[in-house]
Amino acid sequence: MTEESIPLLAESYTAYGKQSFTRNWVRTMRQSVVINGDNSTVSAICHGLLKALDSHVTWTLSRAFNPGLLSGIILPNEKIAIIGHSGRLSPWTQHTVSHTLIIPENHQAQLDGQDPQVPHSVYRHLFIAKEYLQDLENLWTGVHSLTGRIEALEHDLIRSLSQSAPPFSSSSVETYHAFRSSLTSRGPFSFAHNDGARNIKRTLIASPLGSGVPAMLKRLGQKARQMGYRVLLLHCGLDPSHIDHVYFPDVSWLVSHNIAPHSTVPAPYDKVIDLTDGFGADLKNLSLKIEKFSYLYAQAYNHAWEDFSRVPGSCCLRNYSSDAGFWIQEILSLAPLQSFTHNR
Repeated sequence: MTEESIPLLAESYTAYGKQSFTRNWVRTMRQSVVINGDNSTVSAICHGLLKALDSHVTWTLSRAFNPGLLSGIILPNEKIAIIGHSGRLSPWTQHTVSHTLIIPENHQAQLDGQDPQVPHSVYRHLFIAKEYLQDLENLWTGVHSLTGRIEALEHDLIRSLSQSAPPFSSSSVETYHAFRSSLTSRGPFSFAHNDGARNIKRTLIASPLGSGVPAMLKRLGQKARQMGYRVLLLHCGLDPSHIDHVYFPDVSWLVSHNIAPHSTVPAPYDKVIDLTDGFGADLKNLSLKIEKFSYLYAQAYNHAWEDFSRVPGSCCLRNYSSDAGFWIQEILSLAPLQSFTHNR
């Protein structure tokens, strides 16, 4: 039986530059296997490992510049990370890295092109967009009907979560971080939410741009962690400090802020919560300001996209003739994986 596989980004282009969570992933694992090789070789090995581990829950990590290139695999239930790393290992990896696999240069695949050199103007426009988003948040804070509905929703979500007994004690709970979307030379990239198994329960929250939903999702994740649940916090590439999705792997439940650029079309089995209307007189004289800041936000984001679109095409994998099977078997035979892969 194939378990769920959730695609994530280990890094993303944000208003603060290129951000990475690889360091956090390694720190939160009990054991880590590091593949020291180029991006394409690591990706080929990871794709092969996914087939061998198809009976396990896996979270895949990808590169920001090319989400098709895998940079790592997480086994959340076993707390094992298989991470690609080019160049010298940093000191922060040493305390959890149990094995390091160094791929000889003559066994490495080749990429067409290099990592894109993102113009500084892209980050500048993203930062401007983030500032306009903050202006919108300040405006919506004064709309008490919306803040009240968000607070009520938070209580309902916590109540729903409390109906299931957490499987772990609070001392063993971890909070993971990853990106769900990124800006690429082909425009905003977002993993479709239904890439995982259909048994994932999804709650999609639609709200005005700049509402307090991201802050509410962060509080929800923190409270769930205190209750004994594992929590996966997912960011949009625009501002990593804003939580756009929260996933609870112990109960297979995704709570998502369903708003561009990471929105999705609801499926029949999804629960949709609409907070986009019903404000009435609460808006008073704010409507024109909200419309203005929404326009300026979209304008700045589109400028970032336009500048990014001038970057030479992202790296793509050539025909990988080297046999990755040898390295896949090497990893599967290592102690962290040997105990459960041999009993599949």
